[in-house]
Amino acid sequence: TALYEAKPRFPPGLPLTYKWTVDRGTLLSSATESIITWRSPALSPGVTQVASIAVSVTDGIGTARKEIQVRVTSAPTVSITQPTATAFEPGLITFTGTARDYLNTAISPDSMSWYVATDTQPFVHGQTGGATFTWRFLSQGSYTVALEAFDNNRVVGTGTKTIAIVNARPVCAITQPLN
Repeated sequence: TALYEAKPRFPPGLPLTYKWTVDRGTLLSSATESIITWRSPALSPGVTQVASIAVSVTDGIGTARKEIQVRVTSAPTVSITQPTATAFEPGLITFTGTARDYLNTAISPDSMSWYVATDTQPFVHGQTGGATFTWRFLSQGSYTVALEAFDNNRVVGTGTKTIAIVNARPVCAITQPLN
């Protein structure tokens, strides 16, 4: 999604009326405000399109119109490829991921970031940069690991993997003798 704002220059004193139009994607906000939110169309990998976004502004006497062309590409394809297992004992787990842009070109690991979340806690940033990532899981539960990658156009793609930590780390205590 993206925000677009019309900043017309009209003589002061009269109210302005806005009318936005888009030929691709979805207008998520009112077409009659000075600022709109637009969602680009979903595209298959390897596809690129040009979307026209236009606004007409009038004060009831004069009208100004502006149209822009926005190049739209598909989001990068991001995959967490390792590990293939989904259930683990507590401890260090290393993940490996890949990302490709809309032209199926590999995205540099420098443009990747890793995140971890639980069922009850939001994502926390784990690491910026790198096609591999290691995290120490201490508690039982379900976790989601996310790999985010930016292509050269700053378009972001995300891949996720859900894992379960199935056993708490064993604890041993010696209780006898008492002294």
